[in-house]
Amino acid sequence: MSATVRTHTYNGHTVEIERHYLTNTYGRNGNAGGTPKYYWSAKVDGKTVTSGQRLRRLAVEVAHTYVDAEKKGDCYDAAVTTAEDLIGENDADTVFVCHGRPTGQGPIEGVIHGHAWVEVEQRVEIPDDAPEDLKRAFAGHSIVWVHDRSNGKDLVYPAALYYNAGRIDPDEVARYSLDDAYLNMEEFGHYGPWDE
Repeated sequence: MSATVRTHTYNGHTVEIERHYLTNTYGRNGNAGGTPKYYWSAKVDGKTVTSGQRLRRLAVEVAHTYVDAEKKGDCYDAAVTTAEDLIGENDADTVFVCHGRPTGQGPIEGVIHGHAWVEVEQRVEIPDDAPEDLKRAFAGHSIVWVHDRSNGKDLVYPAALYYNAGRIDPDEVARYSLDDAYLNMEEFGHYGPWDE
């Protein structure tokens, strides 16, 4: 069945709450009938931010949290500052300011939101006295570390773990050298995001 849509405005954003009816609904004995089954989804400015909520109230809260999460935090400026700090310890061509859209955790559980962090590519260093097969196996390899100092945090994780925890699609991450970040800051007048 088609969805029931309720629309309202929250902090200048259009929020649509939809009720989707499931087509195969069975009563207590497995016969057709019984209480209609449905789930709720929420869109903010046309973008789905949650789906499959059992309670309309929860879908509304997730949508509102999504809007609020977009406005709060210091991740974009923290990423630039972190990159500036890390350039002193690393080669400039191994440090990147990254913008992506992880899925929130904690108070914003399940909410997809804009976020920024820094990635540093670190070459795997093999001791001179290591066995030759080990040297060959790791020659030219590197590890990418994520540094996230947003909102007072100081997190350092392997990128694979960070991306997995945040359900981040690596193909949808924008990576900028610090010089490119400066150019974008100059052009747009803010720390990011710059692709919207």
